Amino acid sequence: MSAAIADDSVPNVAIEWAFVGPDVRVSRYRCRAPQPGRTEEQSQPWHVIAFPHAGAFVHHDARGAQVVDAIGVLFLNAGAPYQTSHPFGCGDCGSALVLSADLVCAAAFTSARGPLSIAIGTGCD
Repeated sequence: MSAAIADDSVPNVAIEWAFVGPDVRVSRYRCRAPQPGRTEEQSQPWHVIAFPHAGAFVHHDARGAQVVDAIGVLFLNAGAPYQTSHPFGCGDCGSALVLSADLVCAAAFTSARGPLSIAIGTGCD
């Protein structure tokens, strides 16, 4: 995982690192969106599993729009474009697992019997 990616590389998101390892990072985040409307398109530089703690927002991507709140989890692929909106108010916050591409590929394509033989559209070698 690149240590060179700046903490402020995701617009409108404040990130504090609780743990930084070679393949996994743990963060606390707070949304800094200044208004409830849709944000500009953005993407994460990492693969992220986000666990909202408080607040809610709408995540918009090529598959549609979904409400994300404290009873759900949000999976974000590195480089995948998305927008958010905040019809319930701004300032949502939570924690996240940030995973290296190598770890995601190893986890997604390994089973008890060894690596899976088909990897379609994943970017994994």
